[in-house]
Amino acid sequence: LGETRQVSLSQGDTDLALRMYRPIEKGVTARRLAVVAYGLYASRDYLTRCGGEGKAYLGFDDSLDHSPQQRWLKMLAGERGFTLRSNDITNLLTAARAGLGLAVLPCAVARNDPKLVRVPTKLPPLTRELWLLFHRDVGRTPAVRAVIDHIIEIMTQAKAAFRENSPPGAAA
Repeated sequence: LGETRQVSLSQGDTDLALRMYRPIEKGVTARRLAVVAYGLYASRDYLTRCGGEGKAYLGFDDSLDHSPQQRWLKMLAGERGFTLRSNDITNLLTAARAGLGLAVLPCAVARNDPKLVRVPTKLPPLTRELWLLFHRDVGRTPAVRAVIDHIIEIMTQAKAAFRENSPPGAAA
C-alpha cells in the first residue's frame, strides 16, 4: 500500500511500513534504512526568469505543516506566502520542474533531474531518517522476512545516494 495515510502496524492494517520518523508504537520493530538529505530546488528556466532571486515557494498544504520540510521552507520563505501548496511531493516536484517556483525536495530525486538546479540557502541542510517498520510477530514469518531482507539489501546498496553530497547519477 503506497500512500501518505498513517496506518497502524499494531492493529494489523499492514505488515510493513516505511516512515520518515522513528516509531513510537509498542511491539513494532524499527530499522533505520537511510538518512535522506533535502535541498531547495528550482528549474533552470525559473531561476533565469527571476535573475537567480526566486521568491515563489512551493510547499505542503496545511495537513503537512508539521513536517520538517515545511518548517524548513517556512524559515526560508519568511513572511512570503506560497505560490502553490499540495499534500503530495510528486506535485511539488512537477511544479518545480515546470518553473513555478522553489521546492524542498529529496536530493536523491532532484539532483539527477536535468531540469532542476539546487539553490543554495543560508540554513543548515535538512535531513530526515527513513525507517522500515514491522510488527515483531509478523517479521518472523518467512514471506514477510524475505521482503524485509530484500528491502534492507536494496537500501544498504543505495544508502550513499540519499546523502546530500552524493554525485549526480548515484543510484537511488
